[in-house]
Amino acid sequence: MGIEHRAREITGYELRRRLGSGSFGDVWEARTRGGRPVALKIIDRTRGEAEARLELAALQSSLELNHPCLLPTTETWTEPDLVVVAMELADGTLR
Repeated sequence: MGIEHRAREITGYELRRRLGSGSFGDVWEARTRGGRPVALKIIDRTRGEAEARLELAALQSSLELNHPCLLPTTETWTEPDLVVVAMELADGTLR
């Protein structure tokens, strides 16, 4: 079902369009308050609290990674029932 029924803004990011869905959440194209495009991975913690905690821990570790084959993760945080990850928006598909 995704988060389409939720607010169209997540902590200062305007959700523009959903790019894809997975078993634990969605990836959205979003804009910062300054208008910069980003990708937001939004994990619904109600789908699996233990898995969401593991994902958040892994994402916190990835903040320090820097590699040309990885999209930079700029920020991770939690909101009620959500884990949110902000990262660079890719120009096209990752497939």
